[in-house]
Amino acid sequence: MNGGTRVNRDEIRVFVYGTLLRNEANHRRLKDARLAADQAHVQGALYDTGRGYPSMVLRSDGGAVCGEIYEVDEATLRSLDELEDYYGPNDPRNEYERVKVVAKTNQGDVSVWIYVYAKEPAESDRIVTGDWRGHRRRRES
Repeated sequence: MNGGTRVNRDEIRVFVYGTLLRNEANHRRLKDARLAADQAHVQGALYDTGRGYPSMVLRSDGGAVCGEIYEVDEATLRSLDELEDYYGPNDPRNEYERVKVVAKTNQGDVSVWIYVYAKEPAESDRIVTGDWRGHRRRRES
């Protein structure tokens, strides 16, 4: 997996909303990253895939999806591409697409990369709160 899209080092900010969040299963992939915003949100809808991680789609009527923003280097971005099964823009093998969006933070708007689900999820799997950690905790209790 090569990720396909080259990005300028100064622009590599990634919004995470699932298993990459602090204290979640895949956060170790961000060990060399710098936390840029611990409270951020993007416009969209969050879903439970039933496989231990969420998916997200961009929807103007979807509400807010909660997450964190990290500044990463090229190697970390490639590692995230691999985790998210992202092969390059619009590749038919992609489970997720990596796209640029604007995230809202208490410091203002930030342009970020985000991984959005490449398929249409079932509406019955929607996490209406937009909060993966809270959803996971409620499910496990």
